[in-house]
Amino acid sequence: MKDSVNKMHELEYKLFQLAQSLAEENKDLREEYTAFAIIRNPWDRVVSRYVFAKKVMHYEGTQPLDYVDASSFEAFLDTRYVWGHKEYFWHRAIKGWYPAWDYVTDENDKVRCDCLRFEHYNDDIKAYFGLLTNPEPRNVTRVRGKEKSGWGIDYKEIYTKETIQIVADWYKQDIDYWGFDFDTAATRNYWK
Repeated sequence: MKDSVNKMHELEYKLFQLAQSLAEENKDLREEYTAFAIIRNPWDRVVSRYVFAKKVMHYEGTQPLDYVDASSFEAFLDTRYVWGHKEYFWHRAIKGWYPAWDYVTDENDKVRCDCLRFEHYNDDIKAYFGLLTNPEPRNVTRVRGKEKSGWGIDYKEIYTKETIQIVADWYKQDIDYWGFDFDTAATRNYWK
């Protein structure tokens, strides 16, 4: 198992180097094309990742039970100290603790894409692309037929005052830039 994890990390590093090299060779692409990203309330995002971890470990079995500590929400929050600053983990759905800011900015901390709001996905996507109908919905954290899967749980019900503050501290840059509150979508610096 350890060998396969090491090989995976080597491959991730090689992919990162390739992406970096392509970005360097094609800097003018950033000026020619407009990218977009979907940004999400960080408190909602963390709960979604926690529920997804439980799903893939306990219901689907696609990750080993010790993949990440999801024994409690608090234990999951503590994994930020293990995975939070690990290089090349920016793409990890469960272990990736990078702020949204890191995904949308360039090497000079300039936002390089239009930011749409996850909480207003249908309206934002329709307006952005000029669509007449809503895109087909997809929920990757839903576990059909499981009573306590996370489906239908309001993320705000999972938090305590302490855990609210933990996420606020960790994602301070996102919260400050996009104007998130615990229970709101971005209130500024998004595409309108």
